[in-house]
Amino acid sequence: MHSVLVVDDSHVIRRLVEVCLGQLELEVHAVGSGTEACSAMSASPPAVLILDVGLPDISGWDVFDYARGERALAGLTILM
Repeated sequence: MHSVLVVDDSHVIRRLVEVCLGQLELEVHAVGSGTEACSAMSASPPAVLILDVGLPDISGWDVFDYARGERALAGLTILM
């Protein structure tokens, strides 16, 4: 099963994306900050990252740079 990591500081948006993608039989994990996103990607690399740019702690661009710099995430598809 393909996994998707959703990163958005809005609980409503996270839940909406989780519900929509869950119907496609995807494993969806959602977090609300850039720090949580980096930790989640390190623990279990997803196939797809859906990433908000404006996050409360570090920007989505910083998370993007982190993901692109990690060898384990080389094939990661990122949607911003």
